[in-house]
Amino acid sequence: MTNDYVKDPKSDLFTAALLSEPKNEPLLISYINGVFLDSGKTPIVTATVLNPFNIKKYAQSKSIVLDVRAKDEMGRFINLEIQNQYHDSFENRMLYYWSDQYSSQIAAGTKYPELRPVISIILTEFQIFPQLKNLHNVFRITAQENPDVLLTEDV
Repeated sequence: MTNDYVKDPKSDLFTAALLSEPKNEPLLISYINGVFLDSGKTPIVTATVLNPFNIKKYAQSKSIVLDVRAKDEMGRFINLEIQNQYHDSFENRMLYYWSDQYSSQIAAGTKYPELRPVISIILTEFQIFPQLKNLHNVFRITAQENPDVLLTEDV
């Protein structure tokens, strides 16, 4: 790993280092709200980073799971991911990150109503769904018979 990779604004390391820095909370909020507003969601007021990035720790483990994990003032979890290259299991990996954040909120004996929504914001340098024309797309679990019927607001 070189410092040049950390300085590349399209790299996950750059995103993690920049947006997880506590002094950059206004930038993180602006990033999230840019997507939220364009997608018809209510803007957030605060964003607490749950996985602060540490370059020394990364250099030792050479792994990063999710670029930025944050929590807003309503208790919702927000996953931010930047991906430069497509790979065959990309969609499954994004769903795994979402489900991992969702399921890790409770332990045995915890009540299900305590689960909080998890929102994933995924920025790619490649097109995943060429049939979709909007810059920001919102995905939800809906009924096949009537897509207006949502399983839950937590996705």
